[in-house]
Amino acid sequence: GGEGGGGESEDPSSGLKPGADTYGAVIDAWARSEPPPEGDAAAGGGEGDADDDKAARARSVLDALIEKHTSGEENMKPTAIHYTSVLNAAAHCPPVSIRGTAKTWERDDDGNETTPYAVALRTYDELRDDPKGYDLKPDSMSYSTMLEAVSKHLPRDHPDRPVKVREIFDDAKTAGFVDVSVVTRLRRAAPRDVADRMLLEGIEGKEVKMPLKSIDALNEGWTRNVPRGDKRLRMIPSDDEGDGGGRGGGRGRGRGRGGRG
Repeated sequence: GGEGGGGESEDPSSGLKPGADTYGAVIDAWARSEPPPEGDAAAGGGEGDADDDKAARARSVLDALIEKHTSGEENMKPTAIHYTSVLNAAAHCPPVSIRGTAKTWERDDDGNETTPYAVALRTYDELRDDPKGYDLKPDSMSYSTMLEAVSKHLPRDHPDRPVKVREIFDDAKTAGFVDVSVVTRLRRAAPRDVADRMLLEGIEGKEVKMPLKSIDALNEGWTRNVPRGDKRLRMIPSDDEGDGGGRGGGRGRGRGRGGRG
């Protein structure tokens, strides 16, 4: 389904066909794309639609890849990287709520909503639940990118925001992928004091000074799949700022709920 987006063109005479990696490159290109210069009529500039729609366009490429695999092309099996790249496209779309002009969002060929957040939500659910049995393995990047999408598209006072933030963080904990990027995005998605309380659940009764300096203080179950030797993934920057609420300073004692989330 979807509304085009490229990635399917083949040259029958050459015998060459795009592989799953090619589709991944197209999805990534949409995620990294920038809108044309304002006022560039030839390129469709001035309305911002290309930037708004890139999540839906990235998703349409993933849907085309899924369709190829469903039709029997075993080498076209999607991976978590494809899904995470769609999440990245959604996370880098401008928030719908701050658009200066009204926009009518159409549904795709399968009736799915195409707003950036709707695309992110559907894609994340499929990545986590793996309904088609692709053996998808979301990682820290998947969870941190979805937290970023929530921060971008759900206002701070939206009732779904704390629910989704908790859900995604719990998923990361259960999968053992709480690294620096997840902690940083958690603190942007939730008020700092709320985020720190969530982190304290994994400190198992130890006295620690907040904010955390390293994920090493957390329950090992939460971080078991984060490489131990990579400080970039384990040391939390001191200038990390939250997205609202207090700084959450001082000392805290974890409640030790364990690594299962």
